[in-house]
Amino acid sequence: MAWFSREVLSDPSLPWIAIRTRVRSEKLVSKVLTHWGAESWAPTAPLRRRWSDRWHMVDWPLFPGYVFARVPLDGWYPLLDLSGVHTVVKDGRLAAEVNADTLRDVRTFAAGLGLVQAQPEYIPWFAPGDLVMVSDGPFAGIRATVTRADEKLRVAVGMTLLGQGVSVSLPVENLVRISA
Repeated sequence: MAWFSREVLSDPSLPWIAIRTRVRSEKLVSKVLTHWGAESWAPTAPLRRRWSDRWHMVDWPLFPGYVFARVPLDGWYPLLDLSGVHTVVKDGRLAAEVNADTLRDVRTFAAGLGLVQAQPEYIPWFAPGDLVMVSDGPFAGIRATVTRADEKLRVAVGMTLLGQGVSVSLPVENLVRISA
């Protein structure tokens, strides 16, 4: 299922856009886009993870919840039908173009991490007081305020329900910043 021909999607002059995926769907989305004929990239970095009985190196998303792809800026709507896609980073009604220099820097950074086997430290960009909406999981759709962010990529969000303050700790990749 493609909304543009393979010739259009394989055009190297198309701009890069950022696609917001559901939790742990980066590889699936990138694979389907490539199958359609679009150039896509889900940057990864080696990360040491503990399994039940040993340590193992895995390729972990460098930007959890994001995939970069070359598609027409006005042709992002069909992406929402793709399994695993949450939304597209937009500028008004069009997809926001990712700066080519920024993308080049990300590619260089990802390649460097692979060469030196350095493990990136993920730093939550949320700060107490930020307004967020939960994008995935049992609390999807709830609007809340960040009350605390920690080094384990978890954010405590507070909601006022029935005159009571309630706080729950959620993974950063399940949150989307919203404006007041």
